[in-house]
Amino acid sequence: MIPNSFLRLVAVALCAASAVSLGACASDGDGGSSGGGGRSSSDAQGALLADAVRIASIDRNAVNTEGRVRYVVDNVSGADQEDLTWSVSFLFPPRQVESDISVAEESETTSERSLVMLRGDAGKVLDATCAAFNERRAAGQAVIGTRLRVAKNEPAFPMARSAGSPGTRFLNKLEMVAVSNIEDASDPTELVLEFENISGSKASELEVQAVFPRSGMRTKWRALPAAGAGQRTRAVLDLRGVNIGDRQFLVKVRQQDL
Repeated sequence: MIPNSFLRLVAVALCAASAVSLGACASDGDGGSSGGGGRSSSDAQGALLADAVRIASIDRNAVNTEGRVRYVVDNVSGADQEDLTWSVSFLFPPRQVESDISVAEESETTSERSLVMLRGDAGKVLDATCAAFNERRAAGQAVIGTRLRVAKNEPAFPMARSAGSPGTRFLNKLEMVAVSNIEDASDPTELVLEFENISGSKASELEVQAVFPRSGMRTKWRALPAAGAGQRTRAVLDLRGVNIGDRQFLVKVRQQDL
């Protein structure tokens, strides 16, 4: 069996090799680059995120009564945007615990959702609710801020969970737990991917696709059956008619834009 450490090195190399055709691997850090540059997250009206979306307005009137915030965004990129995701972090003061490490704030972040905007679209409403709001409020903690994050939904190297090593995670919802081996098949016709819902709530309206960066080919999007918290879901991707090249592939998961 190939060690996961080696496979992760391959993942980094593959992601770098596919950057020309698929875009560079995005940073997950707040304020870091995503989608070719620009801030990925902000709490300020007027901020430009992922070089594509500008925050037009923010409504936090219900943030400390219902744990809810509303962002309104505009597409200012001059192009259609079909591969963006968004999430919101709700910021709280740190809990009073004995520790040598001090933090300025703690955050509760929503699952990522797809953000699809045509060129020139304006006034897109993004409503977010903090799942842990009631628990935090019961502990005497008030929301001290929110932060919207917009990023490119880049395909990722598929790494199944193994002992002591987590699998690849998608949209803060799914962790890969199994992937079929197409390396040894002489003429593979399908690719089986299995995920576990790690979000703590129901995961639905999700689709998955495999991307073969060497040939530039992609499978058709395949719907993933809904899965409750802790449950697993799987999809079988049809490889017939797809030039799979050297059989190195990436996986992309998206959620229907509701």
